[in-house]
Formats: sequence, structure tokens, C-alpha cells
Amino acid sequence: MIMDVWDSVARNHNTLEEFDRRHFDGKKAQTRFNILLRDHRDRNAALQPASGVDEEESDKTVLLDDLCAQVDDAKQEEARRAAMEIEAAEWAEESVVIVREEAMTSLGKRKTREGDEETSGGKMLKVLSLMNEANKGQLELRK
Repeated sequence: MIMDVWDSVARNHNTLEEFDRRHFDGKKAQTRFNILLRDHRDRNAALQPASGVDEEESDKTVLLDDLCAQVDDAKQEEARRAAMEIEAAEWAEESVVIVREEAMTSLGKRKTREGDEETSGGKMLKVLSLMNEANKGQLELRK
């Protein structure tokens, strides 16, 4: 999805007459943008020790400062969103465990009430086991 946006930026630049780069695509636009921001941040970091000196800021510098701030905000928002998704997934997983434990507890209570702690099949299993015993008895009589 993000590459579609960069492809759109590249197409828009390619329509301009004064833009003379051939084979300019979304990947190249993204790479160039990242390099531009990286170089601007490096320049700001290098100028930081000389902060007492007044320096005129060009329009380009102001624009790059704004872009850096927006990119940082977007990265923070993405990290916050990812953390929320992880938290929601963990909560859902914990809920499943709690529901399973409740179901197992409820099943245990039901078995205790029926007085059938050893078997886990319920009434149908009892009927089948009685039929099996009857069949065994008939086979022994035939022998």
C-alpha cells in the first residue's frame, strides 16, 4: 500500500517537464526521500554543538524540519498502534484460556454431580458398556 503512494509520487514527478530523471519509480522516490531526511538529520546533529550561533534557516531547512517531525510522529503512531494490537492479542489469548478453564471446571462439577468421575463418556458410554458386557455373556453361553 505504501509503495502505491510512492509510485504515485514518481508518476507525478515524471509528468513535470523540468524533472529530467528517466526510469524514476516509487522505490527510487522512497529511497531519495529517506536519504534527504537522513542527510538533514546528520546536518542538524553536526550543527547542534554550535547551538549558540544564530543561523538563518532557509525554506528548505524549515520544510525538512517539518517533514522530519511528521515522519517521527508517524513512526510513533505506528509503534503505538502495533503495541495496542499486541496487547489486544494477548488479552484475547488470556480470555480464551480463562473460558477454557471455566469450561473444564464446569465439566468437572457436572461429572461430580452425576457420580461418574472415572468415565468421561456420560450416559451413552454406560449404555454401550452394558451392551458390550451382555454380548460377552451371550458369547460365553454359546461356547
